[in-house]
Amino acid sequence: MNIFKKIANIGVDEHYSLKLKKRVRLSNSTALITSLIAFPPAIILYVLFPNNYYHIICLSFGVLEFLTFYFNNKRLHSAARIVPACVAAFCVFYFSIILGAKSNILFMNVAICFAIILSYSKDEKLYFIVFSGLPIILMLVAGLTPLGYKYSLLLTDSQYQIINIWVLINSALVTVVFSFLFVRRNTRKIDNLHEIKEKAELENTVLKFKNTELDKFVYYTSHDLKSPLASLKGLITLAQNESDTYKLKEYLFLQDKAVNKLTNFIDDLIDATKNKLGKLEYVEIDVEADIKSLFETVINSNEKNEINFSVNIQQDCKLVSDRNSFYLIVNNLISNAVRYQKSYLNTKKIAVTGYVNESEASLSFYDNGIGIEEVHIHKIFEMFYRATSTKEGSGLGLYIVKESLNKIDGSISVTSTINDSTNFSIVIPNKINVLVTEKLKQNLY
Repeated sequence: MNIFKKIANIGVDEHYSLKLKKRVRLSNSTALITSLIAFPPAIILYVLFPNNYYHIICLSFGVLEFLTFYFNNKRLHSAARIVPACVAAFCVFYFSIILGAKSNILFMNVAICFAIILSYSKDEKLYFIVFSGLPIILMLVAGLTPLGYKYSLLLTDSQYQIINIWVLINSALVTVVFSFLFVRRNTRKIDNLHEIKEKAELENTVLKFKNTELDKFVYYTSHDLKSPLASLKGLITLAQNESDTYKLKEYLFLQDKAVNKLTNFIDDLIDATKNKLGKLEYVEIDVEADIKSLFETVINSNEKNEINFSVNIQQDCKLVSDRNSFYLIVNNLISNAVRYQKSYLNTKKIAVTGYVNESEASLSFYDNGIGIEEVHIHKIFEMFYRATSTKEGSGLGLYIVKESLNKIDGSISVTSTINDSTNFSIVIPNKINVLVTEKLKQNLY
């Protein structure tokens, strides 16, 4: 089968369109089939007329089909497509004159016309008209002019019988082979249409999801921006009419709180946008050191004294990943662990454990905070979803974590018990090979 594939692909360039590739392969396949079909009649002619050269002429017509491969190899594809139909039609024309009308060889033209109809598509009208008309014209010339009688041989009934059987078998063979090619081609077209339909449906589903996500983004963003601004505006109005210094300080404190809430929300929006649009930049990351550093930036001095924070990472090598994505993941998981601690608890705890090897980093973020109710678990990674109203948050943190992990081919899972603890487990692929490849490219150029 490999040899037939190689023959069918003669002259096929990888830069060709799919349609042109199919046409070149079809012309090669047609030429191969018609050249092979020339051998049986050559043998029959040699048996019937051993002293003549008809079998050599028949083989010559088969060899002429090889011009198709030559033209395709030279990128002369239009010329290549002409060869099979012309050679086959003139071969039948020649032998219909030599063997006479009684041989019924002219019926081979019906099979040739059928093959041409199956070989050329509707958008190739010129090829279709010319090459389906050519066998018919030659058939009329051989049957209705003196040529068919002047040069025909006188054969015995048994010889005619052999030729008629061959014509019948050959016509049936040509019809079956080209019917198979036609069915195969159209089956592929149907499969391609199914693939296109499935792809369009998938793209439509993704588009609907993105539109829903965009609508949600616009709604919640406008709401969460408006709320602190309205609060700030009200506090300013109260402060303008207040002469009591103590109350003015209280209003300023509340204004500062509203501004911080607004700032944090805007920061989360920026992080979410940067994560969506930013390009991946793979660098070496010291996981344990970076987690400790991020904890220091997240927590204030009072919380630091209240929370027992520990990091224990078995690190065989450094992690190679996108630093911005890693920062967003760890920063938001630690921030959540700090924010959702039980305020009344004296033994607050956050523990990060895991390992880093050449294939991945597996990390667990444990806290003994308020926990997450089971009904919320499957929704906590959605945009703007808040599992509790007892603590303030933008509802973007875990969404950013999930999106960041998706971006670097990572994964996340969560287990939680309400009023007891929560554990987030993440897996980040170690892209050591990517960094090595990039360094090699830099050295080469």
